[in-house]
Amino acid sequence: AGVKRAVFATSAAVYGDSEAYPLSEDTPLRQLSPYATSKRVDELYGQLYTSSFNFDVVALRYFNVYGPRQRPDSMYAAAVPIFIRRILDNKPITIFGDGGQSRDLVNVRDVVQANLLAAEHPAAPGQIFNVCTGVETRLLDLLDILYQIFPNAPKHVHAEPRAGDIYRSIGTPKKIMDMLDYKPQVTLADGLKEAVEAMRNS
Repeated sequence: AGVKRAVFATSAAVYGDSEAYPLSEDTPLRQLSPYATSKRVDELYGQLYTSSFNFDVVALRYFNVYGPRQRPDSMYAAAVPIFIRRILDNKPITIFGDGGQSRDLVNVRDVVQANLLAAEHPAAPGQIFNVCTGVETRLLDLLDILYQIFPNAPKHVHAEPRAGDIYRSIGTPKKIMDMLDYKPQVTLADGLKEAVEAMRNS
């Protein structure tokens, strides 16, 4: 069919509970779930196809993607759409644990940028790239920004930590920035405002 290159989404879940922060593409992997293991297998197949079958494959390790039109009711729903939906419904947000858990939140527009670069840049084939911002955001910091948007929102409540939750996840985008000229552009504050407006109007 004339296809020369495939770009696919893998996941920062392949790092598991590694404590070598920030997480780079060279960080030892410690998958903790069948999902994470399946993503790692996909990466290996991609590299095999590039090296052995003359078909270019690029793997993008997404960190915590957020943005407009994320579903808050999916069993795989991320924190951002769940939090926004709760506030719009005038219900308190539940934080499992102390709220110090951190994530690298990357806006969907920056993810699109990464995909376009991976599809077109001559240095991309056979590579694995983190798609992240390098900015560590605690859940409590995320809530602070949402409370600035919604000053009258119900205050959050705390519950017991959930077993298996990774406490900290922060990546470095240095490789994709150096090799593909990727530049995260959407600040968390601006990205959250856009996500809020999209959910309000949905």
